[in-house]
Amino acid sequence: MIESARAGFSEAGGAVPGQGRLTVLVIAGLAWSLVNFRLDLMRRMLANGHHVLAAAPDFDPETEAALRAVGIEPVTVPMNRTGLNPVQDLKTLSALRRLIRSRRPDVILPYTMKPIVWGALAARLEKHQRCYPLFTGLGYAFSDPDPRGKRRLVRRIAIGLHRHALQGVRLGFYYNAAELTDLRRFGMVPDRARMVAIPGSGADTDRFAPQPLPTGVPVFLFVARMLRSKGLEDLLAATRSLRAEGARFRVELLGPTDSNPDAIDAATLR
Repeated sequence: MIESARAGFSEAGGAVPGQGRLTVLVIAGLAWSLVNFRLDLMRRMLANGHHVLAAAPDFDPETEAALRAVGIEPVTVPMNRTGLNPVQDLKTLSALRRLIRSRRPDVILPYTMKPIVWGALAARLEKHQRCYPLFTGLGYAFSDPDPRGKRRLVRRIAIGLHRHALQGVRLGFYYNAAELTDLRRFGMVPDRARMVAIPGSGADTDRFAPQPLPTGVPVFLFVARMLRSKGLEDLLAATRSLRAEGARFRVELLGPTDSNPDAIDAATLR
């Protein structure tokens, strides 16, 4: 991800100041994701001499301590990650505007939908020119190619918010080609914005070290939030198919239920 980002900034033509210490504001919708998915990226920023602010709504002592231990400054902002309450969202926008106004970051890097929408809009309203969203997935509203009902309404709202918030964006990053297709097809990013592909966040192979396969009946562990869009129904179909062929194995699910509208209810999980 770091090398792709560097190439994107370079080709954007003066997207960031060329030299000197920068203050980088990273905006997340979930505090622990800053440690789990973005820590190595932020460490590289620190190693390059920059100051990093990490903003999120729900810091716990362990997450905050992990960030401070490496020199990253955590900043709490109010945010309802999955809700549709406009009052709460306006509080998020107001808090991000105050944060940008008071700390004056040189670069803003929001990721996931709400941080991108409200972070980019806050940057635009504060006349901040260097906001570079990282699209890691468009989520519930775009997981169905032919949405109906509430999902369709949420998609329409999401498209309108992105169009409004991202008008001034000149550079962005994305994970999946299908995601870029949707961003362009629905006009969610400006045509002039350069979009740079990131081949995933990567994995720390010291932290997640390969281990020898155990003996006995194979156990497959599915690690995710319990959402339909994560592929649980496909996993169920594959499990039934293999068991019909006589395969011996066990499947376990590890992950939380979620307030996302795409979540599978507890009774169905059982």
